[in-house]
Amino acid sequence: MTESMIADIIHDFDSHLDSGHVWMVELELEWMDEHSDPPNGWFNVHTYVVAPNRDLAQYITTTLYPDALSFVIDDKPVTREGYATRRDRS
Repeated sequence: MTESMIADIIHDFDSHLDSGHVWMVELELEWMDEHSDPPNGWFNVHTYVVAPNRDLAQYITTTLYPDALSFVIDDKPVTREGYATRRDRS
């Protein structure tokens, strides 16, 4: 049996948020019913991407969601206050 390592530092979502490495992305995705051709329309998704800058957040978004109809990334990373406000509204 292998002993597991114990981390010296843990970077969780909060630490990335405090470091300014969290970007909110608004995506527009096609709504596909398995029996529908053409698609039934679209729906909006808000997701958070961890990246050191906006350009990398954009790259990650286009890689994870290659079929997105559109996406918008804010010019500035999400702040703790902004995240708390959005979370409490949901």
